[in-house]
Amino acid sequence: MVWHHIVEQNKIGQFAATAVHSTQNIVRLPTAVHLRVNAIFSSIQKFTGGKVLREWLIGKSWEEQVYYGELAIEEAIKQMTAAERRALQKERGAEHLRDVLWEAAEN
Repeated sequence: MVWHHIVEQNKIGQFAATAVHSTQNIVRLPTAVHLRVNAIFSSIQKFTGGKVLREWLIGKSWEEQVYYGELAIEEAIKQMTAAERRALQKERGAEHLRDVLWEAAEN
């Protein structure tokens, strides 16, 4: 599990450091999900006009940053392989992956 900023840390300057580092903007994620979110932010999306998502978000509002950050987390969770899901369940001792992800989102 790793700590993840929904609105990226590189947005300090556009937004206050206190907002970027607030508990409402930081969640604990399984490492596999965190790595996938970073990959999503580093990739070109259909709607970004040829820019990687991270670049496309420059200058967007806090609300838009949160929206796309949460969307990337949801997509990363969907992309987890069955083996990653089983490993996560075993690691956390949970019966259902849903419980593990819920716990991760709340911490």
